[in-house]
Amino acid sequence: MKKVLFTFLILFSCFSSTYANTVAKVEDYNGSPTLFINGKPTVPMMFYGYAEDLTSDPNCKFVQQAKYMTNANMHIYTFPISFNIMFDKNYTWWYVLDDVVNAVTNFDCNAMVIPRIYLYPKQWYIDENPDIKMEFSDGLTDRICLASEKWRNYIKGKLREFVQHCESKFGNNVIGYHLTLMETGEWFYERSWDNVFSGYSENMRLGFSNWAQNKYGTETALRNAWNDGSVTFSTITLPITSERSNSASDFFRNPTTEMKTIDFYQYKNELVPETIDLMAAEVKSVTSGNKLVATFYGYTFELTAVPKGPAVTGHLALKKLLQSPNIDIIAGPTSYVNRRGGGIDAFMSPVDSIRKAGKMWFNENDNKTYLDTSSDYEIDGNYPTLALTQNAHANNFAHILCRRMGTWYMDLHNRGWLNSSEIWQNISKLHSIYKGQLGEKSPWNPEVAVIVDERSPYYLACNDDFLEPLCYSLRTRLYRMGVPFNIYLLSDVLDGTVTLPKVNIFLGANYLTTSERSTLHSALSGKAAIWFHGAGYFNENGAATENIEDLTGFDMTQFNNVSARINVVSASSANPWNNGIGGTSFKPSIVDRGNSSIYETKDQNITYDIYWGVAGPGNAVQIGTYYGKVYTGLAVMDYLGFKSFYCGIAGIPTKFLRNVCKNMGVHVYVDDDYVIDSDSEFLSVYSPKNETQSIVLSNNFYLTDMNTGGLDPTVGGVFNQSFSVGSIKTSWIGKNSIGGFADKTINKGLWHCDNSYVPGGYWVASDDDHSSGRSYTWPLLNYKRLHTHASAPSLIPNSPKGGNCFKFDGKNDNITAVSGWVNDSNSFSGNVSLKWTDLPSLNDNYAAILVSRPWKLYLKNNGWGKGNLLFRVLNSAGTAYTDVQSSVDLHSNKWYDVNFKVYDNIASITINNQTDAVELNNGMSTSSSDVYAGSDLNSTHYFKGEMDEIMFGAAISGPTNAPPPQPVTHTIAYWRFEEGTAGVAHSGTNDNWYLDYSSNSYNLSAWGDEVNPRATGDVPFSTVPLTGEDNNLALRMTGSHSSGQNISTAPSAPINYYDFSGGFTIECMVKYNNDEFAVVVGKDGRPGSDGNQPFCIKHRASNPEGLEFDFTDGGGTRHRLRSADSGLYPETGVWYHIAAVCDGTNAYLYWQTGGNSYQLIASDNTVSGGALWHNNNKWTVGRGMWADNPSDYLNGYVDEVRISDEALPHELFLGFIPEPSLILSGFIFLFLGLIRKLQN
Repeated sequence: MKKVLFTFLILFSCFSSTYANTVAKVEDYNGSPTLFINGKPTVPMMFYGYAEDLTSDPNCKFVQQAKYMTNANMHIYTFPISFNIMFDKNYTWWYVLDDVVNAVTNFDCNAMVIPRIYLYPKQWYIDENPDIKMEFSDGLTDRICLASEKWRNYIKGKLREFVQHCESKFGNNVIGYHLTLMETGEWFYERSWDNVFSGYSENMRLGFSNWAQNKYGTETALRNAWNDGSVTFSTITLPITSERSNSASDFFRNPTTEMKTIDFYQYKNELVPETIDLMAAEVKSVTSGNKLVATFYGYTFELTAVPKGPAVTGHLALKKLLQSPNIDIIAGPTSYVNRRGGGIDAFMSPVDSIRKAGKMWFNENDNKTYLDTSSDYEIDGNYPTLALTQNAHANNFAHILCRRMGTWYMDLHNRGWLNSSEIWQNISKLHSIYKGQLGEKSPWNPEVAVIVDERSPYYLACNDDFLEPLCYSLRTRLYRMGVPFNIYLLSDVLDGTVTLPKVNIFLGANYLTTSERSTLHSALSGKAAIWFHGAGYFNENGAATENIEDLTGFDMTQFNNVSARINVVSASSANPWNNGIGGTSFKPSIVDRGNSSIYETKDQNITYDIYWGVAGPGNAVQIGTYYGKVYTGLAVMDYLGFKSFYCGIAGIPTKFLRNVCKNMGVHVYVDDDYVIDSDSEFLSVYSPKNETQSIVLSNNFYLTDMNTGGLDPTVGGVFNQSFSVGSIKTSWIGKNSIGGFADKTINKGLWHCDNSYVPGGYWVASDDDHSSGRSYTWPLLNYKRLHTHASAPSLIPNSPKGGNCFKFDGKNDNITAVSGWVNDSNSFSGNVSLKWTDLPSLNDNYAAILVSRPWKLYLKNNGWGKGNLLFRVLNSAGTAYTDVQSSVDLHSNKWYDVNFKVYDNIASITINNQTDAVELNNGMSTSSSDVYAGSDLNSTHYFKGEMDEIMFGAAISGPTNAPPPQPVTHTIAYWRFEEGTAGVAHSGTNDNWYLDYSSNSYNLSAWGDEVNPRATGDVPFSTVPLTGEDNNLALRMTGSHSSGQNISTAPSAPINYYDFSGGFTIECMVKYNNDEFAVVVGKDGRPGSDGNQPFCIKHRASNPEGLEFDFTDGGGTRHRLRSADSGLYPETGVWYHIAAVCDGTNAYLYWQTGGNSYQLIASDNTVSGGALWHNNNKWTVGRGMWADNPSDYLNGYVDEVRISDEALPHELFLGFIPEPSLILSGFIFLFLGLIRKLQN
């Protein structure tokens, strides 16, 4: 009977945990494409195995490994289905599908499955239709030709039947379909790795003819393009083998004579995503769009190593596939390059373009593990120990976590490579970490981009001499720069989908039209570009050396027959790019795909037919010369507002790339060849060496080990870690907050958590334990262990603020302040730094952090592996609590600074500067009580985790946690430009889109769509120094003297009428793209006859040039404060924070840049009649006014514009960064200022 009942419970659990009509989609979730199943965000981690074996062997390798996965509470499977043997001529063998899916769902009743379908017909169909086959240059006919309409229609119909059957029978378990075909199912043409060409059939010719007709429209256009006066659309032939193989010169084709071959390769590549999309549309049609479609594609890097070059593969049209609404997931294995402990685990594809397009990339993790000790399959990896296997999985995980991508773990050859509880325990831990990040906005925003072009290979010869070292092998150096980086398609840069970061490495870019060059130059303003051999050689008019010069800025000399080797000249203060490599030489490198060493590269001896050497201009700096020649092969110059680097061969040293990053202001985490992933909150460092290495953070940051939760404090921003080959350190990055507590006269209690517990049950009272650096003379209260069954929390040296902290065990640990809360105030404020290590159960969902009777702070379990804080306030009648729940999700083993308070009848909770608040209907209770930390008042609801710097007292105005927001009550308008999406201009007019953060709602608008600026991720700082607010976006303005983008207040906005006669401070952040006249912030109007407006901050182009604060005072006198008077001139490409200040008598102009202190650069003491001439005209951003006409439009970037109606000291400017020695006095200053305001 018990056995029957147990079986019933299992079955009931299965029936109750699956869903009818399961819906699976990829949707945007806080800025990242995210997997949703039945409306819930889901960790995108799966297991791939050979489930078909389960139909005959209940203990097969699939089950052995899947058991470990289900123990880890993971239930998404992907496995192959023998689609091609199901469809006989007159019968469909559905059991082939049914038996496998039934076996998996019987094994795991919670299983969600994605069958992998190989869209190949059964042999009888091929025998009856031999014309569907692909033809090769060696005479072989085999497999199928994608251009065959007969095959397309047949297989599309069979796919529809397959999906209909799955949905009708397994619709609650099947969440998607993985469509595969061609070589290894990965949609590149068969035999691409052989030294042959494919695509000679009549089907291919007909498809090419139709494609050409769609491209050219008329036969006249076709003949002109192909330089063939007799060709017609009906007589088009395919390029013969010699035309495909040979090129006019060296690596490059001649578009004048070879356009037919160039077009053929474009057609052949576009044919693949067009076919994928055709099949995907069938799946979406049958499932009403409610199931996922996955495919392999986009191996833009990996397939540059095939013998005939990437153009023969079909993988050079990713942009076309990304435009399809029918594709959700694009996948590929981690690269087979460098698969050893300490290797790079490179992506095969430009994955960040995939992410930008709203698709999910999945890494297929098919590493050979330590469980296979044979010498077979060395190309699949060499990880001979459990630790190396786990660390390789962690490195792959680091790649995907930052970007919120997915992965599946694959037993590639059905040898049980994952058949280990230890492997799955590690994967389970990674799964939990990812689950904790679901829904968190990814801060992924690297300062470096690698940009690859999928069009240029059409213009290159069919060999691997150029692109294999440049794209396939160079990854071993790119991934070891010591910095994270984005990987984009060049087309995404050209169409404005992405905004370029500080350093940009262009792989290829051989073909660019004239207009595309102009677009690219504008996008690079203030940044750096690294070009390689032949960059820009082609434009729409053909190939020419002048085209390279136009793109890169260098004067070029063409020469021949030189070894592809560059000698690096010695480094100097004027030439810092060579630090550490001066006197060395380098060549293009290729990779040993046998995984025989960590770096796996060897120099390749190539002699190019054509070289270009830098011959000028005069501002070009020589970095390296061609071996044995005087020609410059590596150089840098300033060109059109950006740093332009040119390397004349297909290779470059890692150290050089790191030098460029450093000198362009990129944060380099490790100054050595380590693999780095970081999104500013998470950091992974994967080691190729046995050594102690320095991990460099910014000052005031620390690391929390992701595995142990242990704190790794830094000294001067540096943490030293001992590494071995293949070891990995994964950490959360934390930032120390300055302890900001209420004044000592209103403290009720203050634990610094540094003193140890002593016999007798008390902590010793002291003047100060110096953990915070403050010097309090008021005695602190004694705290004791009140209950005999309670235990004291442990004292451990793990504080993010230095010194010790308390560790609570979640069982018996608490501390008590007897009568600690004696309420003599109608306000309350508490502070605590905390880190949880375990959540309360969902059944009794409270873990007490700091509680009294009238106020309580709890940790709650949100059911998704994260915590939220609940602040409860007892009303004045003592009858009911009002709850404030923080919207901030708290992750395990991460420190958070928390302020919770009651002030002015508002209860609020602030975590890391994000506040949630509610209004109290009936005040706060005045009752007194003990205060407990670590448990509730009755010693229940114990907290498990760590705490530091615990304070409670009466509240004062404003948040009491640090860093405190600036106490200015006279902010009239504050425009932060955080609206929208990076790279996208807002579409809308007069719609108040650009929000005012001052609460006055003086929003800005554009008067027409064409003048809306583009949002950009290029910001002056990621966090506003004064307020601590995140800063994610700025505005990119493109303007000239007479026209451009700009925004302004509404004509009737009250701010237009505001009287600033008593004083003002007007601040803005700006980065100029050129030295032309340009107004950043202005006020329309004309106070005098000379045409000038009443106020503007502008750049002057002449008489004199430089920054100018130009305004007319209330008495009608014009004042002009200029940086030139101090011999200072703003540079292009540099962010400046500018503050224009007037107190009614004196005017001041400040600027600040590069994180330095503010500098007073001009002043005027002759202001009279009021600070600013009064009128009723609009305020503008991005343009000025002259003689009542708009003018002087900004070409550059603008951010953080704030207008205040008083003259602020520079300590209250938005960009103010206090000196460490001034922090304490700064707090006193702010506090006294607040008291004065309250007294007034």
